[in-house]
Amino acid sequence: MALVDGERSFIRPGSDKQKAWQITFRGNHPESFFQSLMRGEGNLLVNRNGVLLIPLSEIQRVVDDPAVYEQNTIDVYICFYEDKVYLKYKQNRIDVTQYKIT
Repeated sequence: MALVDGERSFIRPGSDKQKAWQITFRGNHPESFFQSLMRGEGNLLVNRNGVLLIPLSEIQRVVDDPAVYEQNTIDVYICFYEDKVYLKYKQNRIDVTQYKIT
């Protein structure tokens, strides 16, 4: 975890999967990565193909089913293409290219 502009930023390299880079949200502690996603507070910082700094409130747009937050973990995927970067959860996808820091 790091502070970026005074906000908690959770640093996750991701796991290389066939689909893309998998990022897992987990944790029941109030300050955990999972709980921060539920609140939409902070950022996800991914150090792949440059650096992505994605607000958790944007990730909530993809993980939009409230029942999902009753699980223990949530897996999202970062997909890098030649000129675009997408964040996916199940069938939902958003373009996160604007959050890439080069």
